[in-house]
Amino acid sequence: MAERTLIEALVARGVCAEEAPAAADAVLGAILDVLRAGKTVGIPDVGRLAAPSKPVWVPGSSKRRAREQRKASLRHGAIIEKGEPYDV
Repeated sequence: MAERTLIEALVARGVCAEEAPAAADAVLGAILDVLRAGKTVGIPDVGRLAAPSKPVWVPGSSKRRAREQRKASLRHGAIIEKGEPYDV
């Protein structure tokens, strides 16, 4: 289930409170499916999520066995807010 803060933000944008959890779960599930397929997901005004496949050693195999692993990361993150300058 999606985080409560995300669901609250959807409700604040006008999504029905009863439909918000299902809507959030559907979108986040679709994002996960795209990442598992090896593609990137653009999030407007935030950046791009990517999960490239990478071989990792299987623990205890003395570097004789490996497996493919995907780890999600934010690529090309956008500046979402700029504060006013201040003295330090």
